[in-house]
Amino acid sequence: MDRRNNIVVDGRFVLHSRIGHGAIGDVYRARDRDSARWVAVKVLRAVHERNPKYQRMILTEAEILERVEHRNVVGFVGRGVHGRLPYVAMELLGGGSLHEALQRLPRRRLDVLGAVALLAMTCHGVQAVHDAGFAHCDLKARNVLLDGRGRAAVGDFGLAMRTGPTGFLATALVGGTADYMAPEVIGRATDIVAATVDVYALGILAFAMLTGRRPFTGNCAEDLFSQHVGRPVPLASSVRRGLCAQLDGAVASAMNKDPDRRPASPRAFADALSFAIATPPRDLGMRVDAVARDRGKRAAEDLDSP
Repeated sequence: MDRRNNIVVDGRFVLHSRIGHGAIGDVYRARDRDSARWVAVKVLRAVHERNPKYQRMILTEAEILERVEHRNVVGFVGRGVHGRLPYVAMELLGGGSLHEALQRLPRRRLDVLGAVALLAMTCHGVQAVHDAGFAHCDLKARNVLLDGRGRAAVGDFGLAMRTGPTGFLATALVGGTADYMAPEVIGRATDIVAATVDVYALGILAFAMLTGRRPFTGNCAEDLFSQHVGRPVPLASSVRRGLCAQLDGAVASAMNKDPDRRPASPRAFADALSFAIATPPRDLGMRVDAVARDRGKRAAEDLDSP
């Protein structure tokens, strides 16, 4: 798409500046004429105009955002076609990504209760996506967005897949990012995998938020793949001393090599984290308690500090 400012999409969204660029599409900061709000508009890249694979990916993302209404999933604004390029308009969160925010912290990690509060929000957002019949398949810190006021929301569903009535995914079609990819996807030992591939990625994210580093590092994807498949998962307390055994166990269980031994769902992982710090959730729809809410707010303030 032309990068000039003030292109009007569907007579409604006035594009002002490009704020993101990915393999599938470009993301623009835009003004919604209907609501007078700032929004984000993702437009399929012109090079993919005739590519059914990429067309399907952005259409799936639009469908998920339209179907899933949850405070921990980026909000849907609109969808359509600009020229021949599909687009989806969504809520614009002002706090940037979790990845960007963590990079600004001296040790690139949060205090325990703040991390658990933000992780729980992320888990419940992913749970809402699973409940709608999809798996995210590319969870990572860059795809968790912050509003700067203590709220986290899951976004970027370009690699998301339908789970269908069985709850399983075709292994050969599952993608992802090497740092967060589940071993059963890498090994492709079976034709189908469960949506707990997202739980594995949430475990990696939890480890990183608590310790300031991911459990496996390498110079290339092949290095990372071999570690995901064959290297024992380190305990978070081996990197950050003082973490309690219950929290260690909860995070390690999410990264179990055997998908059947992980928490059965993102919600179950959120509950395990909550139990580990002995602050049980009020409900399963959104992990909120007085301690976590306060710490989540403080975490957001820390993340937003320069």
